[in-house]
Amino acid sequence: LAALQEEGFRVALDLPRGLFGMEQALKQRLVEARDAGVTHVWAGNLGAAALAKELGMTVHGGFSLNVTNSAAIEWYAAFGLADTELSLELASAMLSFEMTLPQMRDISKAVNAEVFAYGRLPLMLTRNCPAANSAKGCLHCTAAPELTDRKGVHFPVQCYGACSEVLNSVPLWMADRLAEVKQMDFGVLRFTTETREEQQRILEAYLRADGTPPAQGTFTRGLYYKGWVMG
Repeated sequence: LAALQEEGFRVALDLPRGLFGMEQALKQRLVEARDAGVTHVWAGNLGAAALAKELGMTVHGGFSLNVTNSAAIEWYAAFGLADTELSLELASAMLSFEMTLPQMRDISKAVNAEVFAYGRLPLMLTRNCPAANSAKGCLHCTAAPELTDRKGVHFPVQCYGACSEVLNSVPLWMADRLAEVKQMDFGVLRFTTETREEQQRILEAYLRADGTPPAQGTFTRGLYYKGWVMG
């Protein structure tokens, strides 16, 4: 952490989306981080956001706050917890990746709006690791476990905090479509299973932004172009 700060990187903490009794332990970690000079956090639930705000930290809202329209983002911009003096007033909020790009462009910018620009989209958040009862088990993981469906497609599982998160089999990729998300204030690249070399290659592709897509079949556009199909 200190090395990153010395090199000029601005560091923020990514808080667990599921706490389930971890509140006091998280608060202690936040105090330690704040004392070390970290003042920004990414929070995907209101409980974690409130803990950080109570300690005077700047809160950025994550995708799991489900910001899908102007009313939601305006509510988060001025949200105050009932019966307290605490107001969250998020510094930024990531828009739901279940929105289409036109919907994102038209949304209120009451706070800085972020778009999920790269990463394996989370499919499910579970209290218990779904790989715990697999043949490999979960007690002695040396690498992130994964689930395999009937077609042989692999879905990584990330365990953290009090929950496990099942990720999509391929990442969302928008490096060749950045012009279509330029109305957003920030684009977020979420690294989960990538090696350091892969992270560097992906960062270079997004900085280059020359319109070249990755290999066919290795990525998704999510719902950005098709949205939900109601039946």
